[in-house]
Amino acid sequence: LLAGRGGCWDCWQARFSVGFQASGLAGRDRGLGAVMAEVQAPPAEETVSWTPEVEVCLFHAMLGHKPVGVNRHFHMICIRDKFSQNIGRQVSSRIVWEHLNVMYDMQALVWSC
Repeated sequence: LLAGRGGCWDCWQARFSVGFQASGLAGRDRGLGAVMAEVQAPPAEETVSWTPEVEVCLFHAMLGHKPVGVNRHFHMICIRDKFSQNIGRQVSSRIVWEHLNVMYDMQALVWSC
């Protein structure tokens, strides 16, 4: 499914390649696990004040990405990255999942698509 070059694949591929180049590991013969262990994102903040403006930023980040179905975790990575960029600080996927669970019945939606 990711080979279709959808929006989420482009987001994931761009994020990985930028992190890989920045790590200085490009050109070394190392496994993907070693690379991913060394390329770390900055620590995410654990609280978000969910004002209407912040929720609009979340909805904007969700455009084109549905966090349901088989690829929900890949879509969540894209949502989290766009949302963090929109509000200007790092937010963990867990925080976004928790807020979506408050707003929607995510258990019912997971396999509904």
